[in-house]
Amino acid sequence: MNRNAEMMTSVPRGDGWFNYFSNALVWLLFAAAGLLLMWFVAVLDDVTQRGEQRRLQQRTTGSLILADEAARRGPLPAAVLTASNEKLGAR
Repeated sequence: MNRNAEMMTSVPRGDGWFNYFSNALVWLLFAAAGLLLMWFVAVLDDVTQRGEQRRLQQRTTGSLILADEAARRGPLPAAVLTASNEKLGAR
């Protein structure tokens, strides 16, 4: 057997820190990808739940606006109501 063949199959001794940091980087990237996937699934689930709530709201009241959305919007200003009433009255 050739004595150089044994040296080719052995692990180089100077790459200990490089191997450690490259393995740590790979695991860190796996963890980041897992967190990103969990975030995406949570957002997708939230959108699906809101759609189901909106469908139920439309069946019961006929309105597509959910209660929390109506609270965020607040009441319409009087000028907007007046302008929309004037348009309807002019026809």
